[in-house]
Amino acid sequence: MNDNHNDAAVTAVADAYFGAWQANQPARLADVLADDVRVNGPLGQIDGAAQYQASLARIFSITGHLVFHKRWVDGTFVLTADLAAYLAAAVDADVAPGERVDIGWDRHVSIGEAAGLMSKHAAKTIKVRAVPSALTRAAGALMGPFMPMVKDMAAMFGWFDSGRSVADTRRQAQLFGPAPTVDDAIARLVTDLNHARRR
Repeated sequence: MNDNHNDAAVTAVADAYFGAWQANQPARLADVLADDVRVNGPLGQIDGAAQYQASLARIFSITGHLVFHKRWVDGTFVLTADLAAYLAAAVDADVAPGERVDIGWDRHVSIGEAAGLMSKHAAKTIKVRAVPSALTRAAGALMGPFMPMVKDMAAMFGWFDSGRSVADTRRQAQLFGPAPTVDDAIARLVTDLNHARRR
């Protein structure tokens, strides 16, 4: 299943929401709010788009300014061992010269969900810490000429932040069988890491 179109729609709604907040213009949300939106939250219940806009207007009005430090995006992951197996299998696969085959798990996940699953399988808490994008860009610019790996890492982080790291694994499934499930892949990763620690 390819959710790229749905991801773009969700991103557009999020952009509209935070754009309206930054501009302190809740009326800009009229096109993206469903008429029957209903919210049950700590401050009460909201019924309908008009009430929701009025509620947001109050929140927007008490906000001095809005600054984004990090935007989490879902992405597609793949274990190195699985990637190596797919590359070996691709030698005999029925692919056209130059054909692109996205490789990944059965669905995309956020880094937070991946950390939660790792915590479950490792029976310990795995915390997610964000490296500010500006810091990785600066490190890439300053150290890149002397250490190409740092420049490559900065480019990789930028690509992850862009939201373009979501694979369409339908062709992978046609060629190599069903993609590994997120839960199975993370369970195998935790097992491998535990084995490596014991050596």
